[in-house]
Amino acid sequence: MRTVKLINDGLWHCLCPTFSNSALGAPVYFAQPRVTAIRKCFSSRRCASNNTQHVRNFSGGVQPTQEHVNLQHASSIQNLSSQSDQSVLLDPWDLNDGSSSLTPSSRDASAKPRLPQARQNLVIEIESTPFLYDKLRVAASYGRVQEVERIVQYLVKERREEPNLRLYSALILENVHYEDGAAWRVTNLLEEMKQKGLRLDGGICHNVLKVLSVHVDYLLRNDILDHMRHRWFQLTEDGHHDVAAGLFREGQFELALDRLGQMRKENVPVRPWLYDIAVYMLSEAGEIDEALRLMKLRQSLGESNISKNVWYFLLDAASSAFHYPATIHVWRAQVIPSYINPPSGMCLNVLTTASRVGDAQLATDVFRILGNRSTIFAASHYDMLLTTYLAADPPDLHAALSVLSIMTTAKLEPNTASTRPLILYLRENPALTEQAFQVLNQLHASGRQVPTAALNVVIEAFAHQRNLNQALMVYKMFHTFAPSSHKGSYATIETFNLLLRGCSRTTPAAHGTALFLASELLALRVQPDAMTYDRLILTSCMSDHLEHGYKYFDEMVQLKWAPRAGTVSALAIALAEKHDPKCWDVLQLMNDRAPGAWEGRGERVRKDVDRAWSRA
Repeated sequence: MRTVKLINDGLWHCLCPTFSNSALGAPVYFAQPRVTAIRKCFSSRRCASNNTQHVRNFSGGVQPTQEHVNLQHASSIQNLSSQSDQSVLLDPWDLNDGSSSLTPSSRDASAKPRLPQARQNLVIEIESTPFLYDKLRVAASYGRVQEVERIVQYLVKERREEPNLRLYSALILENVHYEDGAAWRVTNLLEEMKQKGLRLDGGICHNVLKVLSVHVDYLLRNDILDHMRHRWFQLTEDGHHDVAAGLFREGQFELALDRLGQMRKENVPVRPWLYDIAVYMLSEAGEIDEALRLMKLRQSLGESNISKNVWYFLLDAASSAFHYPATIHVWRAQVIPSYINPPSGMCLNVLTTASRVGDAQLATDVFRILGNRSTIFAASHYDMLLTTYLAADPPDLHAALSVLSIMTTAKLEPNTASTRPLILYLRENPALTEQAFQVLNQLHASGRQVPTAALNVVIEAFAHQRNLNQALMVYKMFHTFAPSSHKGSYATIETFNLLLRGCSRTTPAAHGTALFLASELLALRVQPDAMTYDRLILTSCMSDHLEHGYKYFDEMVQLKWAPRAGTVSALAIALAEKHDPKCWDVLQLMNDRAPGAWEGRGERVRKDVDRAWSRA
C-alpha cells in the first residue's frame, strides 16, 4: 500500500491541533490518504464527547437513545435556500469569525471544547454528503443547534441539496429545546412540507412526538397519532415514551396512566425516567395515591435502583399532605435502612402525619433521627409527640403524661396549648381522670419532675365533671410535687382559675369555697388576673351574693379590666331582679369602658334587664 509522508505545515496544525510536536523528530508515515486521517481526527473528537449508543429509526438517520435533548430554535428550509449572505446563520466560508467556538448545549456542557469555527467549516468541506446527513441527525438529537444550522445551510447552498425529509426532520427535532423550542414552529414546518408535497414518514412523526413531549400541544399530537394510524405506522418504544411523557406534562393523568398500562400489556419496557416523571408530576398535583401505586409497582417489578431524588420528592409531598400510607412506605423503605436522610423540616411533617394517625413508632423514629443531629427540640415537637400517643390504638396515657415531664426536664415549661389534647381526651374518657392522677404520682415517685401544667390537667378534668371535691384534693397535694429547689407556691393563677370555674359549675355555686380560694391566692402572693375576678363575679351571682359580685366588679373596673359579656349580663339581670339600681350602673360602665365589645349585644342585655326590672 502507498504511504504518505506527513507534511508539517499550517494546514496540518489547523486540522489536527492535538498532534504532538515531539513526534516530529523522525519521519512519520501513514498507510492511508490525508483526507481519511483528517476524518479520523474529527471523528475521534466527536466520539470522545458523545459516548452514547445509537439506534436506527424509520427515516434511516441515526437516533440517540437519550430520550430528551436540548436544541435551539428551528428555521425552515425555504428560508435557508433563499437567504442572502447577511443571514443569521453562520456562513461556512466566513473565516473572519474563525476564532469563535461553538456554544455547547445544556446536555453537552461537560464535553471538551470544540474546534474553532474555521476548522469546523474545513472539516465539513471534506466530508461526504451521506456522512453530513448522519452528522446532522446526531447533532440535532444532541442539541448542537449552531452545528445543525451550519450543516443544513452548507448542504442547501453549497451541495445544492433539495429540501427533503431528512433536512426537515432535523429542523423539527431542534424544537425539543425546553426554552427556545415551540410547538407552533413544528406546525409551520409541517405546513411547509405539505406545500412542497413532502409526505410525513414514521421518523418525522416520531420527531414531532418527541418535541410535543416537551412543548405540549394536545391537538397536534392527536393529528400525528391519527396520521400514523391511517398510514399503518407503528409507535416505537421511544414513541410510546414520548406520548406518555407529553400526557403527564399536560396533566392528563388518567390518559397517561392508561398509556403506561397499555405499554405493559404490549410488553413495551417502561424506562425508569418515565416512571420518575410520572411520580414527580403526580406528587406535585397531589395525586399521592397514584404516585405510591407506581412506586410499589416498580419495586414489585424488581427495580432496585430508583433515584433517591424520587424517594425524597415523594416523601416530601406525602408528608406535606399528611398522607400516611405513602409517608410510612417511604419511611420504612428508605429512611429506616438509612438509604436517605430527610431534612429536619421534612421530619417535622412526618411527625405531624404520625400524630394525626397515632403511629407512636413512627414519631419515636423521627425523634431518634432528630436527636442524632443534636436538634434542639421545641415545644411543638413534644406537642405532636403527645398527640401521637393519645391518637394511638390503644391510646397510651402514661406515655403522653411522660412527655410533659420530659419537657420540664428539657427546660420547656408546658402551657395550655401543650395540654389541650390531654384535656380533650379526659373529657371524652372521664373515667380515666383518676388513672391520670395515679400516673403523675408514679412519675413523681420514680424521681421524675411533674410540671404544674400536668396537675392542672387533672384539676380541669374534675372541674368539668363537676367534681369539685376531687379537684380540691388534687390542689391540696400540690406541695408534694414541688421540687426541693422551688420557692413559693407550686400552684399558678391558672390553677386557681380552674378551681373557681369548678365552684361556679356546682349546684348551688360554692361561694364559700370561692372565698377561700380568693384568700388562699392572696396569702400565697399569686397575682390575680381578669379571669379570676370574672369567675368570682359569676360565682357570687349564681350563689345570690350580689354584694360580693358588685364589689369584685367595681375592683375590676378600677383595674381597667372588663368582664366577659355573659358575666356582665348575669350580674346586671341578678341586680335588676332584686330591684337594685346598681344594674344600670353596670350597664353604663360597660358601655363606657368597652363600647366596641359591648356594641350589638348591649341592646339585648338592656332589654333583658328591663324585663327583669319590670318583674321585680
